[in-house]
Amino acid sequence: PQTDSASKVIQLRSGLEAKDLELALIQNNRLNDVSKRALAFYLDDMQSRGLHQALGFASAVQFARIRLSMSRRQARDFLSVGGELRELPLIDRAFCEGGIP
Repeated sequence: PQTDSASKVIQLRSGLEAKDLELALIQNNRLNDVSKRALAFYLDDMQSRGLHQALGFASAVQFARIRLSMSRRQARDFLSVGGELRELPLIDRAFCEGGIP
């Protein structure tokens, strides 16, 4: 599933009132969640289809370590989550719809 957040333009504005600042923080935290979900999805897709090899890497973890500057553990965690959410479509859909962080 694709979310609308992928096309969101981020605007940085100083001097916001308290409620506007709170909203900006909540929205950007959600964008961070969506971005992490996308990384998990694409790393899992890369690994499951073997496309890391086409890019010259032994694994998606190696790709993430070298090209995305992730730690080995972080890359493995993203791969694990990506695979698990592929197997749990109702939970994934709830996340994509903003029902769960």
